[in-house]
Order: sequence, then structure tokens, then C-alpha cells
Amino acid sequence: MWGLILGAGYGRRMLPITERRAKPSLPFRGVPIIRQIVERLSPITFRIGINLFYRPQDIVEALSGREVLFSLEQEILGTSGGVKKMVELFSIKDDIIVYNGDSLLFLDYNELIKFHKKNGAMVTLVVSSPRENYTRFSVKNHKLNITEDGEYIYCGAMVISSELLKEIPSGENIIKEFIVNQKIDVFPIENFLEFTNPASYLKKHGGITHIENGARVASDAIIEKSLVLKDASVSTGAVVLNSIIVSGEVSRGELIKDKIFIDGRTYPIS
Repeated sequence: MWGLILGAGYGRRMLPITERRAKPSLPFRGVPIIRQIVERLSPITFRIGINLFYRPQDIVEALSGREVLFSLEQEILGTSGGVKKMVELFSIKDDIIVYNGDSLLFLDYNELIKFHKKNGAMVTLVVSSPRENYTRFSVKNHKLNITEDGEYIYCGAMVISSELLKEIPSGENIIKEFIVNQKIDVFPIENFLEFTNPASYLKKHGGITHIENGARVASDAIIEKSLVLKDASVSTGAVVLNSIIVSGEVSRGELIKDKIFIDGRTYPIS
């Protein structure tokens, strides 16, 4: 089985943080999201491919030392087009697991693969119970139906059987343009993380301060319930509370509270 990770998107919902970082390269509890995904998939995949478009150097750097293949897009191809290009570029003939590059799923991947093979569906979607602001759908007789009262949401990973690989179309949304027409099954989980905006990104760190490797922080700076990313520095006597310091220097004695800080500019966390 191949693992294909979707890492080309702009991450617009995470603006303004994604002005300076590709979303999959952002750290969660000290480790880039994309690196954690690769570490989860490596034990159950033959090879891993990742498509790139927006700020590709961030993702390449986040995966330094990991053995992965990259598919660089000259124009963004969407989820369906991105998968199609990787299948053709890497000459894939096996089943694939497609994984969103900005989600962390907590499940037994071996059980997922066994489930897919045993049940005979062409596609197995990893799903969860409904959450606010997610597209809902139901499944009846192995067919997906997008509906406001559906019992599932998509968590960001799916297994696609090799028989379908040649049928994947060029297009924007792989679920709405392709999966909806296939014989599917669902693999329910409850525990997954998707970072939908800066507020959720900070909140999901659980009030614990994390300083990314490469960040420069003075020993007498006060930092509480905050994230300091690698391109940032916090000077002596500065105070950072419930904030995300993305890049640039928080000056000596400066107070940053409930803000996103980027190169001297501040934005409310939302």
C-alpha cells in the first residue's frame, strides 16, 4: 500500500499564520503536523508521496531526514487532481491511503487496512460523528449521500482500492467528484484533530506553552499558554500570554496578549 498525503493547499482558514508557514509544516506539541502523519503512515505503507504547491520549502524542511517522494504542482490541482497526478507520477498500482496533510487521526491503521480488505468496498472513508462546521453525509447501500442531517463527517483519510486508480479524475474535490459515485464503506473513529483556525490551533495545545526548535527566547521572558514558532524571538523582559508568535522579534519589555504576532504586526486570535 502507498500513502499519499495532500499538502498543496493554501491553508486560508489558518490565516494570518499561513502567510509565513504552510499549514502542514506547523508544529503540534513541538513536532510538525506533516511529520507526525508520515510517522503514522510509515509502518503500514510501501512508500509515501506528498503533493506540494503553496510554500513547498516549508514541508520539505519539516520532513528533513524522512524518506518521502514529492509531487510539485505548477498550478494547484485540487484533491482529486493532486491524487491523480501522484498515482501517475509514481506509477502506483497498489491500494492507496489518502490523508489530508493538516489532520491528525488516532486509530489503528492496520485495523483500517484489514477492514477495507475484508468488506470489499472500493473506498473506505475514515469518519466520525458530526461536529460543527463540517459537511455531513450518510451512507446507505454503500453509497454516500451528502445531507444536512447525515450521521457522519469525513476525518481526512480514505483507502482506495487499486482497481479505481485509473478512474480518478482531474478535479477539485475528490469526494464530491469521485468518491460519491463509488461503492464505499466507513471506518468510524472518535479521536482526531483538525486545526480549522488559529484559535482552534492554540486551544488544542491544551494551555501548554510550546517553543519550536529554532525559536530564540530570552531566559527572563515570561511565556504562558502560548506558541513560539521557529522564525520568532522573544526578547528579555517580554511577556507573551495566550498568543502565537509566528515570526519576528517581540521587543524588550513588550506585552503580547491574546494575539497572533507576525513581524511586529498583531492580529486578534480567531
